Amino acid sequence: MIVLDLGADRYARLGDVEAAVLRHLFGGQGKHSTPAPPSLEASLDRLVEEGILTTDAVTGREAFPELPGQVMLDLKGYPHDGIPKIRMGHIVNCACAFVCAKFMRHFHSIERTVLRVKSRRERALANAGRPKSKKEGRLPEVDLARIRELVEIFRILKGLFYTGKGRCLFDSLTLIEFLAIYRIYPLWVFGVQMGPFVAHCWVQDDRFIYNDSADSTGSFKPIMSV
Repeated sequence: MIVLDLGADRYARLGDVEAAVLRHLFGGQGKHSTPAPPSLEASLDRLVEEGILTTDAVTGREAFPELPGQVMLDLKGYPHDGIPKIRMGHIVNCACAFVCAKFMRHFHSIERTVLRVKSRRERALANAGRPKSKKEGRLPEVDLARIRELVEIFRILKGLFYTGKGRCLFDSLTLIEFLAIYRIYPLWVFGVQMGPFVAHCWVQDDRFIYNDSADSTGSFKPIMSV
């Protein structure tokens, strides 16, 4: 059982006892369907101290939030001959996205950065006049051709500012900032895989993965999306 501690910017594997406690508390959709592990109260206190559990109903969140399903389509390959028309505004916006992402990575914690991205998307959802429910709320549909063009432009221009190899977090954040300039707010998804442990993140919507492939992300289990 893996947890992502945004405050400490680290992934942690829970021990067998802690994992058993969480299964006992949340197994079977909230029903105590597994036997209580030994030293239950002491284990609960330790999980509260580590910030994995909380006794504050205001700051607490769902134990198992709804996560996006596996996307089987890649948003790659520009459909027209040649490359999209790149204007000066695209270059300026890509530079602004790069500077913004660089600033946040150097001066903001990952927790503050994630909350900023999450809050902006929620505001856009609210301003769209749609329900805020996770199941019913949806951002306005954006023309797929426009998204594909902007993602392709970003893929071409980002080489002027950085190399994306081995920098999935920075690449995803920069792409998110670039698309936000055009009022496009996809999901930022964090996932893990075991044996050996590897963490990864990428950008997607309900239909397509923007900056990776379905084959690559398919081996990762999403644990957070904002």
